[in-house]
Amino acid sequence: MTGFAALSGRGVRGNVDGRLVEVLAPDDELPAPLDDALSAAETAAHTPVVIRVDGVTAALVEVGDVLRPGSYRAVDRLRRLGVRPVLATGDREAPARAVATGTDGGPGGGRPTRVLMTPPRGGAP
Repeated sequence: MTGFAALSGRGVRGNVDGRLVEVLAPDDELPAPLDDALSAAETAAHTPVVIRVDGVTAALVEVGDVLRPGSYRAVDRLRRLGVRPVLATGDREAPARAVATGTDGGPGGGRPTRVLMTPPRGGAP
C-alpha cells in the first residue's frame, strides 16, 4: 500500500496495486443491494463501512462491538461507588445505545448507561 491517508471523521484511503482503495463511513446513495445491507446493519446496531475501489462502491461491511464478559459488573460496581457512567462516543447512535444498554443488567440488558454523542474529530462526517 502506498499513499495511505487517514480522513478525519470519514475513514482511510490508499493505493493498492495501482488502485485507489477507500474504507469510509457511508455518505451518499448506494446501489440497492448495499442500501438494503446498510439498513440491516443499522437495525442490528452495527457500524456500516463502505469499501470503494477507484471511486466505485464495491462493498459494505458491518462492524459490531463485542462487550467483554463482566462489563456490566464493572458498570454496576461504579454505580455502587456513586459514579454515574456515561458513554461518550463519535459512533452512530444505534451501536452506542446497544453497547450502553449491554453494560447494564447482564446479558438481558437493563436501563442504559447515559449516552453522550460527540462529533468525530474534524467535525461531523
